[in-house]
Amino acid sequence: MSHRPAETPATPGPAAETSNEKVASPPSPPTPGITIPTRDGFAIHRDRMRDSQGEIDRHRTSVQEGLQKLQKQLEATPEFEVDKRLSIRNKIKTFEDQLEQIGEEQASLDRKKAAIAREEEQARIQQHRQSLKAAQVEGMAVADKIRDCILRVLLPLQRQLGQWGDQERLARNHLLVPAREVEVIDPMTGAPKIQHIAADANTSEPHYAYATGIDEHFREAIAEVVKEAQRSEATLYARTHAHDIQQQQASVRQQDQLASEVDRARREALAREGTA
Repeated sequence: MSHRPAETPATPGPAAETSNEKVASPPSPPTPGITIPTRDGFAIHRDRMRDSQGEIDRHRTSVQEGLQKLQKQLEATPEFEVDKRLSIRNKIKTFEDQLEQIGEEQASLDRKKAAIAREEEQARIQQHRQSLKAAQVEGMAVADKIRDCILRVLLPLQRQLGQWGDQERLARNHLLVPAREVEVIDPMTGAPKIQHIAADANTSEPHYAYATGIDEHFREAIAEVVKEAQRSEATLYARTHAHDIQQQQASVRQQDQLASEVDRARREALAREGTA
């Protein structure tokens, strides 16, 4: 019959002396990491700091509970048990030191949180700036296409539509038999009388607006779109060539001023010759 060796009981440490004298170990510092200026990188940092905050909170709670128990134990210990009271005070001092260390660790974590928040805010601002610039660049390209379609496609088509409309009106006018008055014999009296004959279109074709499906309102809308596109293009040209336009205007003013001075000098010379 074999005998199992007796297990050696673990030697209790200072934190295991009594159930009411548990000493909490200092919290571990937050895991350092490299700031990654991306959404995923910031999420990783937030997760790490959340874990670190949880550890700090657990250590703080444990130390505060230990302090409360030791305070109660100190209050319950008689004054004549000096050695025991001093021992309890030493443990209280240890817990208070740990609480101070936890506060320092909390301050360090708060600084890291603030730094990450600033970096994330800067990344968010930069992202919005890039998005704004991209939207402007792409919008400018689309706007150029719109103006190009209006001024290079729609405008020529509008002119063709007008030209065919003019041709239709001219042909219709040529076919038109105007109203007239003719002299006829009244069958009742046998006397001559004037009879009015109404104008005749001399064609059964519908009018141009009906045939094309583009009436006056439609043509006015097209004309307004073309006018606004021309205004937009002129404004854009003036904006992009503002410096050149200013130089041209300055050159014209200088030429006008020079011409005025030459003309004044010529008149003064003629006036002097006249007085001489």
